[in-house]
Amino acid sequence: MIAMPSTELIPAAVQRRVAIFRNGEIQTFVPGSEHFLSAATPAWAGFPLEEGAGTLEPTKRAMAIKTVLVVGGKQHGEVRWFFRGSSHHERMSAGAIFLLRAGVEIVEVSRTQAYNRTGLLLDTDRLTKLYPMTGVGESQGLVPTVFSQNRQVADIVRLMRAEIKAGCPNGPLYAESLSIALVGLLRAKYSATCPPIVDHRSLSPKETERILDYISEHLSDNLSVTRLADLVQLSPDHFSRVFKTTFGTGPYQFVLLQRVEKAKIIMRNPERDLVDIAVTLGFSSHTHFSRIFRKLTGLSPSKYRRLC
Repeated sequence: MIAMPSTELIPAAVQRRVAIFRNGEIQTFVPGSEHFLSAATPAWAGFPLEEGAGTLEPTKRAMAIKTVLVVGGKQHGEVRWFFRGSSHHERMSAGAIFLLRAGVEIVEVSRTQAYNRTGLLLDTDRLTKLYPMTGVGESQGLVPTVFSQNRQVADIVRLMRAEIKAGCPNGPLYAESLSIALVGLLRAKYSATCPPIVDHRSLSPKETERILDYISEHLSDNLSVTRLADLVQLSPDHFSRVFKTTFGTGPYQFVLLQRVEKAKIIMRNPERDLVDIAVTLGFSSHTHFSRIFRKLTGLSPSKYRRLC
C-alpha cells in the first residue's frame, strides 16, 4: 500500500503549491506561477484553473489527492495511462476531457506528443458550497476515471479561462454560474450514483419579491449566486434551477438585463456621464458596460442616448 503523507489545501495567499498527486512525480497547481491563472486573479470566484502544456515527461505511479478535470487545447497530443491493470491510449485534443477522481491511483501517465491543456481543480470545499450532494466531489459518487469528448464541458472551461484572463469583469455571479453549470454537466454525465435532478419548483411570490428587491437595491454591488440563494435558504445550484424556472433565464443574465434597463432610465438625464453610469450599475469599466449594452440592445450606449 502506498504511503500517503498529509497534505492540506491552505489559503492561496500563503500557499506555495496545491499538490494534485502523491508519490511519483508531483503535479501541482502553483500559485504565483504564470500558468496558475486563478491565483493571479483574486476576483475569480470559481474553481482554481491552470493552463500549460502536457510535457513528454511521464508521471509514474501516483495517487490523485484532488479531483482534477483536464481539458485539451487546440494542439493535439497522445496520452497513455494505466489504471487497475488496464492500458489506455487516448488522443488529447480540443474538446477532449480527462476527469480523475480524488483517491484514484494511476500507475503511469505518459505522452507520445506534447499538447496544450487547461486543468481545473474541483476542490471539495467549493463543490460543497455551490453544489451540495453533488456526487462529484465525493469518492463514491464519481466514476474513477473518464476520458471522453465533451464539447459542452470544454466550452465552459474555455469561458472560465477567458474570464480570468480578462480580469473577471463579470464578477462572482458569472464565475459561480459557470461553475454550477460545469458541475451540473459532470454530475449528469459522469456521476456513478446520483440520479438525475428533476425540479419543477418556482420561487414563491414572497421569495420572488425578496430577490427582486435585493437585486434592485444592490445593482452596483458584486452580486453572487451564493448570496442570492441565501436570501431564500436554498443551495446555489438549487436556487439557479428554481430562478430559471421562475424568470426564464439564469441569475447572471437576469441581473445584466436589470442593469441595462436601469442604465436606459439614467441615460435620459444628459448630465450623467456614461462612465459614472457604468460604475453606478456595477459594471467593471465603461468598456465592459458598452460591450454588454451593445450585446443586449444592438446599440452602443452613446448611440442609444442620442436616439432616446
